[in-house]
Amino acid sequence: MIVSKLRKFLTRYLKAVHALEKKHPTLNAFLILIAFVFIWRGIWGLLDTYFFPDNQTLSYALSALIGFGLLLLDDFKLDEVN
Repeated sequence: MIVSKLRKFLTRYLKAVHALEKKHPTLNAFLILIAFVFIWRGIWGLLDTYFFPDNQTLSYALSALIGFGLLLLDDFKLDEVN
């Protein structure tokens, strides 16, 4: 019962979102930009709170190294696809 109601709600919601995308593409792009900023802000806040909160230098250095490492992993993956 609950699953079918949730499925109906999600179907109606997705139809409304697709209609918004087609009718107002600039507004849709702006909403996506805001969503990315909120995600970035949340991750940044979590890292400040939990990732070596007492040692900012170590936190920044390890964050940069992990970021570069993820980019390198992604690049190797893209090279294999081509």
